[in-house]
Amino acid sequence: MTKKRADNTLMRTINRSLILRHLRTADGLSRADLAGRTGLMRSTVSSLVDELLAENVIHETGIAPSRGGRRGTLLDLNPAGGCAIGVEITSQAVLVLLADFVAQPRWQQTITLADHDPAVVIPQTEQLITEALRFNAAHDTMNPLGIGVGIAGLVDTVDGTLKVAANLGWRDIPFKTLWERQFRLPVHVGNEASIAAQGEHYLGAAMGYTDFVYLHISRTAIGAGIFINGELYQGMGGYAGEVGHMVIDPAGERCSCGKRGCWEVQLRAALKTVTGSLEQIKKQPNHPRMLPVITVLATGIANLINIFNPQLIVLGGPLGVALAPFLATIQNTTADQITVPGDSMAEIVVSQIEAKACVMGAVALILDDVLRQQAW
Repeated sequence: MTKKRADNTLMRTINRSLILRHLRTADGLSRADLAGRTGLMRSTVSSLVDELLAENVIHETGIAPSRGGRRGTLLDLNPAGGCAIGVEITSQAVLVLLADFVAQPRWQQTITLADHDPAVVIPQTEQLITEALRFNAAHDTMNPLGIGVGIAGLVDTVDGTLKVAANLGWRDIPFKTLWERQFRLPVHVGNEASIAAQGEHYLGAAMGYTDFVYLHISRTAIGAGIFINGELYQGMGGYAGEVGHMVIDPAGERCSCGKRGCWEVQLRAALKTVTGSLEQIKKQPNHPRMLPVITVLATGIANLINIFNPQLIVLGGPLGVALAPFLATIQNTTADQITVPGDSMAEIVVSQIEAKACVMGAVALILDDVLRQQAW
């Protein structure tokens, strides 16, 4: 292939991706709308739209409102344009979900884990993935685009290997290699919190934000997914986001990582005096024993704001979502500890996709990769 031809092919791929990404974030756009939003020539837009229509990736959905001239045809992503499989693995369960090209769930199934042995859990997970693919073949016949995997642990995102998942007792499991060989589909693997951040950006509270921190908070751990300039920040080896091991009090309790006073250790200590389920906590916004919990959380959040200066902090995970009644107190307590100007204080919100943030993020990881580097 000549350099000129290669350059033309790359530019065409980039322009197709640009059109698809605009269609994803808007409800119905005409060719003229796309030309205006992308800055591409209308002839280029028309040519690419015709290609995408022929490939069933987009479809026509109606007629645009009149603007005084000929009314254009509205276009949108075609839900049948492809499907993605999301996998979430925790110490309690495995959830596998099949979604269409606009991230609408089509099939899902959960298994509760009675055994953490990877020789048992991984085949069970593979069976669920196989069932998802069979469902698609029998009902929708969409083109499978890939498998996204979110798991609580340290993940090398470059080669898709789980390095360690302490809560499962797993080490050095090459999910990407294993499942790409078995299912003959692209496989992307990430840490649970980072994958959930992807879901929140694609479908939830962080839509439209370029700089934010998603926090997955449970009674025992805190992890983060960090977006910078519209991209998920992975770090050198893909291990970014281990904020739960940020030291808050060097004289604090010993953490499983070996250090003292890690953020999540301090949180666990503060939670010891808080009785009741998470649902009961949500119903008591003035619960006096929540003040130490809020103080610990606010200290860590303030550190993140001082370091990253994000637009938004999203609280997710079972405890993060339960903190919805305490948002104003958390915001005020955090504001007292930041050094950035008050008008740069990040807004603190609760996840909009809550329990399915990770598995939907795994789906979004595949769909977003396709839309960004679209070369059918």
